[in-house]
Amino acid sequence: MKKIILAMFLISLGAISVNAALPQTRIIVPLPTCTPASPTPRSTATFSVTTTISPIDGVYLVYHECNPSICRLEHNVTMTLKGSTYQCTVTFTEADTTYVEAHAVIKSGTTWIKSLNNTIYFSTNNNNNSNNTNGTGKKSPGFEVVPVIAAIAVALILIRRKRS
Repeated sequence: MKKIILAMFLISLGAISVNAALPQTRIIVPLPTCTPASPTPRSTATFSVTTTISPIDGVYLVYHECNPSICRLEHNVTMTLKGSTYQCTVTFTEADTTYVEAHAVIKSGTTWIKSLNNTIYFSTNNNNNSNNTNGTGKKSPGFEVVPVIAAIAVALILIRRKRS
């Protein structure tokens, strides 16, 4: 048993040392930037990516329109070179979008390189239910949860009485 454990340990050390000896090339793709920085739902925005990767066969923007409950289907848009920056214009389609998750993908030869996700939060406008209005237009600072908390407290008291 000890020999098996020792053999497994030596094999794992060998795999680690071989992996560490291989040259690691890391290519960084910059995050896509959005103009305006805080768009509104159903508005148009321009995304940009500036990169020094060469050669480039294509740059693509991949994004999801999201709200706190769900992220919608992925959109894939081809970006075009304008000066030294790749750009594309996007029109957001969902009225309840509160943020967008976007990343850039660059095709260089046979390699696809993906950037990290950039989360772009939408600005709030006066037409949506901001300022804690709970959809009624009247301000309510969270008192709608009081009955829920009271029901939980009653349930806990009843459960403790049954156990004793």
